[in-house]
Amino acid sequence: MVQPVRGKRTIPDTLKAFLHHGVEVSNHPKQAKGTCPFCDKSNHFFIQSETGRYHCKICDESGNVNTFINRLHQWGVDETTDQDFQPLIDRRGIPLEVLKTWGVCQSQLTGEWLVPAYNNKGKLCNLSREVEVDDGKFRLFGTASCKLHPFGVNVRNSRNKTVWVCEGPWDAMALWSALRGVRKNGPRLVRTTNPDKSLGMTHDVLGVPGSGNFNPDWLEYLDGKTARLCFDNDHPRKTPSGKTVKPGWDGMVRVGKLAGENGRCPSRLERIKWGRGGYDKGLADGYDVRDTLGDNGPVNGIGLILSRMERVKVKKTEGTPEAEEVQLEPLPRESFAELVEDYNACLHFTDNLRDTLALMLACVISTELPEDQVWLRIIGPPGSGKSTLAEAISAARDFTFPVSMQTGFHSGYVGDGKAASRKKDASLIPMMDGRTVIIKDADTLLNAPGKDRILSEMRDIYDGTTRSRYRNRVARVYEDIRTTFIICGTDALRTLNRTFLGERFLDVEIMERGADQTPFLDRALDNTFNRLSASLLPPKDEDPDDLPEDRMVRLKRATLGFLQFMKGNLRTMKPPSQSEKAKVRIKALGQFISYMRARKDKDGEAQYKARVELATRLVSTLGKLAFTSALTLGKRSVDAEVLGLLCKVALDTAEGFRLDLVDVLAGVKPGSGLSTKQLETTIHVSEGTIRNLLIEMREFGITQRKSENNKSGQRGRNRHTWSLTEDFRKLHRIAMGPQPRKGTS
Repeated sequence: MVQPVRGKRTIPDTLKAFLHHGVEVSNHPKQAKGTCPFCDKSNHFFIQSETGRYHCKICDESGNVNTFINRLHQWGVDETTDQDFQPLIDRRGIPLEVLKTWGVCQSQLTGEWLVPAYNNKGKLCNLSREVEVDDGKFRLFGTASCKLHPFGVNVRNSRNKTVWVCEGPWDAMALWSALRGVRKNGPRLVRTTNPDKSLGMTHDVLGVPGSGNFNPDWLEYLDGKTARLCFDNDHPRKTPSGKTVKPGWDGMVRVGKLAGENGRCPSRLERIKWGRGGYDKGLADGYDVRDTLGDNGPVNGIGLILSRMERVKVKKTEGTPEAEEVQLEPLPRESFAELVEDYNACLHFTDNLRDTLALMLACVISTELPEDQVWLRIIGPPGSGKSTLAEAISAARDFTFPVSMQTGFHSGYVGDGKAASRKKDASLIPMMDGRTVIIKDADTLLNAPGKDRILSEMRDIYDGTTRSRYRNRVARVYEDIRTTFIICGTDALRTLNRTFLGERFLDVEIMERGADQTPFLDRALDNTFNRLSASLLPPKDEDPDDLPEDRMVRLKRATLGFLQFMKGNLRTMKPPSQSEKAKVRIKALGQFISYMRARKDKDGEAQYKARVELATRLVSTLGKLAFTSALTLGKRSVDAEVLGLLCKVALDTAEGFRLDLVDVLAGVKPGSGLSTKQLETTIHVSEGTIRNLLIEMREFGITQRKSENNKSGQRGRNRHTWSLTEDFRKLHRIAMGPQPRKGTS
């Protein structure tokens, strides 16, 4: 046994590490002496009390404290058998291979379990031992005098984009093991027996020594990544000073504040919210990740953990602590129908507005799902409601990133003085990743300084990888970006044709051309008078909760509630089915759009015959939009209503004189045609413009010209008529479906 301390002499920190692990030494102010832990020879093991350096005169083992804990750990790894692990496996529920991979072993001095922790260079710098503190209750204690480090494997200089942070190594090991048995199948999680295809290959896991023991230096493991905090479900308790605390929740709040104060910060920070106030009374005090996985299995357990995650908005500062950004309290909405009731109560909510809202929400929901990204242009005249929808959706700051168009998305700025040494990334892209960028007044983009550079950056972002290098030798490289865009504006946005960015966007018209404007004007006038009248009335002595809520705030709270519900339950929702008829129509809609936006290169002399783009990207994007639209509307399949939304998108994307011509010609009997003069009378565009459009459309196989005898019996020009080609007429019929477009014959 360790010899007792004599008198009031304190134990030097250098000796505490040896005593902690069961080495029998005396307490001497200059040189302690005791039994060698390696050769078991007594009175021949010496430790310099001031430096902690040790040397055995018999076996010649020597080194410092760090050498000692590394030697002790390796000794345990070499001597611990698979059978030795069984009691720990039974108690902790961690598989044997996981325990061994994480370096867990049995101390050859005390028989206790040892768990290593490593520094940012991958070197073992602390060795915790598991001690039974009560009957059947165990706690980990780090090596005395050694700096604390997080537990984990493969996280040093890891390129993985996601890192989970658990409370304690046992939760971390359980989650690490579960992730290696689960993979993504679309939006769902499924079991896998191939770890190389699992989430474990792209997700890292860290374990911190305790909920209150997160060191700011450890933020380097989270820097620029999606970090998910998973501390325990601790019920409120009172400290001896009378303060009420929730250790797990308080610890996660503290990490959020540290991230705001530190130069290194996650690109996205999430934390588990077990229940209202950060804890769930229905679950046991201390219920944790390991309990969740044990009760529900890997797939459902990870799904439940993800469903409880909430986004933490971190405000970066230059060293001054800032509170987390205050967000609106959401109104619970679990269906699109419930959400529409809020909009009906606050707006003149037309069918077009309803469809536009559904498509915008589907775009937000699609952001983190695989395949091509869904980018939408919401087009309408001023006052049509597009800004209202954009503002309401932007309230969900966990999932959206509203911006006013600036000079670009990249930035090479690194600050001055001390800030420059940190090389903090001032680019918008890390904040955009995983969210939907919303620009409610995108018309400003048309005249923005450096428009071409902005558009170039957007093209790169769409493809998922963007790079930039600056003359101050700063380089920015972002890979695997998942960012959707919703930009709102007037018809002027259509000038961003396929030469610039149009081929990446699908269009949504928020208001039908020629629609009755009276209801919009009535609602605007009524709202103005009601607000002015309310401002002149004396305040009422009522409960504030009973006062009418501002309409815009209500729409924001309701939309936030719906998006939180959808995002939180996305991975556990049943995917909508897709019939063969739906597949055929989606493919036809994609091909229809590709034909309608085909253009000849008018810059310089033509060097090749123009052709229609292959519609693979369009079909993929429409398919993804159909999938998320069905989820948004609560559909079990891609049904007629969902296909109707896609048809609207296709027609709105094709909007223009070409579509007007196709509409008219589609109503002509097969075998017949119309002259340019007849078309001029119908669509009210000059005959010369119509002729040029028809000739260009003929080159892409959309239209054909036929000569007809003038039937006058006299000499004269034949009559030329135009019609749709047989192939395009068939494609148009399939794409438009059983219901004709409004306003066509």
